[in-house]
Amino acid sequence: PAVAALLCDATAVVALHPDEATEAAVCAAAARGLPFAVVPCCIFASHFPARRQFWRFDPESRKNGIRTADSFLEYLKRRAIALGAGDVRVASLALVGKNTVLYSLGGA
Repeated sequence: PAVAALLCDATAVVALHPDEATEAAVCAAAARGLPFAVVPCCIFASHFPARRQFWRFDPESRKNGIRTADSFLEYLKRRAIALGAGDVRVASLALVGKNTVLYSLGGA
């Protein structure tokens, strides 16, 4: 309830190295049509074994788990689009370390 109340007044969601909250940050923003910027760090594949490459056409590939940074970014992008985020993009930030940002300027 407290998180939902915070999101009611939010104008954007920004998450830098959000660990296990990465997917939740993207989904919360996308579902509400909010702009977001997320810099994922760890994938936590063992914490989220149900994540699958659902966008793949080949049934065998669709069963693959999310285990790489690239597949995690694609997974997050596809989830955001499915929830209504418009024009989800990936860019690099001028930072040392994890510097790939997934972002959207809001709903379609």
